[in-house]
Amino acid sequence: MKFILTEDRRATIDVSAKLPNDKGGMSEFKMKVTYRVLADDEFQELAGNKASDSVVERLAALQRNVDADVLKATVVDWTAPDLVDEAGEPVPFSADALAKICAHVVPLRTAMAAGYVRVHNGEGVRKN
Repeated sequence: MKFILTEDRRATIDVSAKLPNDKGGMSEFKMKVTYRVLADDEFQELAGNKASDSVVERLAALQRNVDADVLKATVVDWTAPDLVDEAGEPVPFSADALAKICAHVVPLRTAMAAGYVRVHNGEGVRKN
């Protein structure tokens, strides 16, 4: 495999989250998310990490305060046929749709942020 050294790296992975369904239970929601891979210093700045923070502290900070900022800086597209609006129409990727997920769908926001951390660290797709 050849690796092209570039500053504009993209990666697409599967992301899933348990979300409330219309029957009062929880269902697994799946989508593919395409991320722009940030330079490490840019990611660390967005995530508010200091060199002395432990991995656990970094992940807690990411989930607690900055996952929306990281997603706004990294998500460039998604494929989500089951993501629909109130009229049942598919919701294509847009900054507005991403902002709505970040504000109102915390489990999906958290899963998407964790997905970016996997991409950034070179872990890629997790197998169940």
